[in-house]
Amino acid sequence: EKVKKLFGRPICSGDVSAKILWIKNHEPEVYRRTHKFLTGSSYLTFKLTGKYVIDTFLGMASFRPLYYPDGSIHKEMCKPICMPEQLAEGMPVTHICGTVTKQAAKETGLKEGTPVITGTGDSAAEAISVGVLAPGDLMVQFGSSLFFYCCADRLIQDERVRGNPFLIPETYSVAAGTNNGGTLQKWYLEQLFSECLEREKTAGLNAYEEMMKGISEIAPGSDGLITLPYFAGERTPLNDPDARGMIVGLSLSHTKRHLYRSALEGIGYSVAQHIDIFRENGLPVKRIAAAGGGTKNAVWMQMVADIAGVSLETPKEDIGAAYGDALMAAIGVGFYQGFSDLRQVIQKKCIYKPDLERHELYKPFRKLFDELYRCNQEILHSLSKHNK
Repeated sequence: EKVKKLFGRPICSGDVSAKILWIKNHEPEVYRRTHKFLTGSSYLTFKLTGKYVIDTFLGMASFRPLYYPDGSIHKEMCKPICMPEQLAEGMPVTHICGTVTKQAAKETGLKEGTPVITGTGDSAAEAISVGVLAPGDLMVQFGSSLFFYCCADRLIQDERVRGNPFLIPETYSVAAGTNNGGTLQKWYLEQLFSECLEREKTAGLNAYEEMMKGISEIAPGSDGLITLPYFAGERTPLNDPDARGMIVGLSLSHTKRHLYRSALEGIGYSVAQHIDIFRENGLPVKRIAAAGGGTKNAVWMQMVADIAGVSLETPKEDIGAAYGDALMAAIGVGFYQGFSDLRQVIQKKCIYKPDLERHELYKPFRKLFDELYRCNQEILHSLSKHNK
């Protein structure tokens, strides 16, 4: 309750502080030998410069409640979890925290003395890479799971999602994520479309592209089929690890392609749920800046745009987080004056505009999608006890 009052939401199992506490309680010898608890970016920065730093955004977003918004360490909150000196120093993301040491230059081939910025986490860097630069900008990262970053002009406190100060000065972020994206597609590929895997091996065809054949010919709503895609539990907006998948409305006329389209639509309904939450909190989401491997699936991207009723854009430069880091490094050394300069640099590749007729067709299915979880929550939780 104290953490919730201070930071807008309680600690959850995904927070680093919970992970540190688990190590402390279950692997005391590892805990005793630990010098620092670092993120991947913090470790790389240390190896390059010898300095232990973490950007203030990541300190707040991942290590809650161990850091204050200004990057200083919350010593009182550290007491039951770790020692304050076991944490890295909080710095702005574009701050030059040091330079490449002689040893690091020898190990990496980088020039000794090259400036190194603090850096950040993967999803935040990817958000920058696709142009999440001002309030209302939304990134959806289509990877193994889906991750969302929406830029805001104030702290959003909504238990369904996570609000934090963002890495861009004087802005905030709303973070969210689903557990089921590419992993769910892989499950369908392996369990229902093994012939596509075989064609990939024998003929060099892309298995996922093969699996999409005929999908666009099926009507929105998959001819009366809805899938709750919670095969691995669900993060936001449910925050329910015991949620489970459901396939509802099956008839003898349905094919496995109906099943697959319904799963893709289910993920799209989840995207739309989040956009509704952002708008309820006064964030005017007008477009989706899409990132990740899922953007290669044009049919799915159009599907998501139609379900959400907003345009979906993919970037010309699709390297992702590494590109965002490079842009922030350019700010750090003064090549760009600030984040606003990046609007002239980041270019779009494709724009998927929503088909408003299809959007209307999806509306009743989206409503049923929301109701299915609410009506079956207790049953899903009971079933989860038999499937751990």
